[in-house]
Amino acid sequence: VRPFMAEGGKFLISEGGAVQPRWISNRELVYVDDTGMLTVAALKIGTTVEVVKRTALFSIERFLGGRSNSAWVYDVSRDGKEFLFAKRVGAEVVPQATVVLHWSQELAKRIREQGNAR
Repeated sequence: VRPFMAEGGKFLISEGGAVQPRWISNRELVYVDDTGMLTVAALKIGTTVEVVKRTALFSIERFLGGRSNSAWVYDVSRDGKEFLFAKRVGAEVVPQATVVLHWSQELAKRIREQGNAR
């Protein structure tokens, strides 16, 4: 961890290496450690950054069906209570996801169109 657009040092959070870090709050960082465990680090942030406590939550391999080199295999809610995983299906690539913006307007439009079709 290092300051954003400011002077300052770098501070090591993991003990043996980590990938895919995500901020849960201003004082907690979750990451996948070098053993495949999803780990949360509670931080004390001031002029330096100190790890107050590290807690291994669970192995992400059971959700992914093995290890992944992808940089984005999970995400976490801001309160740290919910996780979303991108799961590999066999050796195939998971189909592209479709994101619908302004879905409430899209739903209303489709309902109107369906009503007019009757």
